[in-house]
Amino acid sequence: MNPVPNIDSAPLNRPPRVNNTSPSFQGGPAWQLPLRLLPPTCPVDSLLIGIVQRQRALLAVGAPKAEILGPYHPSMIIIAYPDQNEDGHALSTLIANLFLRTPIPGTPEKAACLYVTYHLTQWQIDPSPETYANLPEWHRARPSQVMTPHPTWVTQMVFGKLRDRVIANQERYATEEFHALYLVSLNINWPRGPMDIFVIDGNDMSLLDTARR
Repeated sequence: MNPVPNIDSAPLNRPPRVNNTSPSFQGGPAWQLPLRLLPPTCPVDSLLIGIVQRQRALLAVGAPKAEILGPYHPSMIIIAYPDQNEDGHALSTLIANLFLRTPIPGTPEKAACLYVTYHLTQWQIDPSPETYANLPEWHRARPSQVMTPHPTWVTQMVFGKLRDRVIANQERYATEEFHALYLVSLNINWPRGPMDIFVIDGNDMSLLDTARR
């Protein structure tokens, strides 16, 4: 295995705030601009691309949009209690199970990944002003993501500047080794206990409001 290169320069511990709600640099609203994704480069890519394609196909044949996209926020029960095998909405369950199988170290980090990936996937399935507005502002597509083809797993990176760097130098950073390093190093600096990131919502669990920011 080759050594994983370091990424230097500006700090990456704070997601940047960007504004993509105005007309884009390409002349249309940002919510209409698709991500330029490569064919699958790893199992994570294959799963995420497959989810989007399957849900789009169901939507195209008239399945109810609410059923295809799922609830506004993803269920966190599977992340909080992975051994309970709770049945939830298909989209939330598939993404949650993906992150449970990755080497992401902590429950808060898995919950954060589920939250951002769920909303990103909703937008990919049904691009609209509404699904775009549901994305955390700092996780909306950056110019690099709509101009340059890149692996799907790069879109899951929390930090926008890091996505830019990986996309700009894919030969060096868009590698299996760097992807693994990112997953095992992810830390959202949650200041409380791991289970405190969740809130009971009837018979479900969701991410605490403060954690969504």
